[in-house]
Amino acid sequence: MSTHTELDESTLTEQEARIPELAQAAVRKAYRQALESSGSVVEAVGGNLVVTTRTGRTVLHALTKPIPVKVGERRVRKA
Repeated sequence: MSTHTELDESTLTEQEARIPELAQAAVRKAYRQALESSGSVVEAVGGNLVVTTRTGRTVLHALTKPIPVKVGERRVRKA
């Protein structure tokens, strides 16, 4: 049986403030785990798609510039 604890507003605010820090730590951990398990990670760096290995980085492809999209705008890919 689990116990349910009520959180007051200040505790909830403190916990929510930690979300970015926890997310950043989780991304770093996942990156390291992926690099250790598969030996490489594909990522976007400086406008390029690169593969990162333990020994360095290799550019796979130059990425196109991002397309700005307004909030609520719908975009449809042309065939």
